[in-house]
Amino acid sequence: MKEITYSARKFNGINFIGFGGYVDTDYMASERADNEEGRERVKRRIKRRAKSKEKLLRLLRKARGEKILVLHYPPK
Repeated sequence: MKEITYSARKFNGINFIGFGGYVDTDYMASERADNEEGRERVKRRIKRRAKSKEKLLRLLRKARGEKILVLHYPPK
């Protein structure tokens, strides 16, 4: 099977959706927002997480039928 990061591939009638890059920004905010640089870094990470979430939702809507998510990080 080809690379599936941030994409969907169908194999034997089942959609495999690869997704990664998620980092818990709430944790990041509490641990690294003690100065201006840290707060800016957290803001950028929150924006990236929002874009990643939209990308994942598009992939899930696009793939019809059974789906298996292949994740890089645990979801929680």
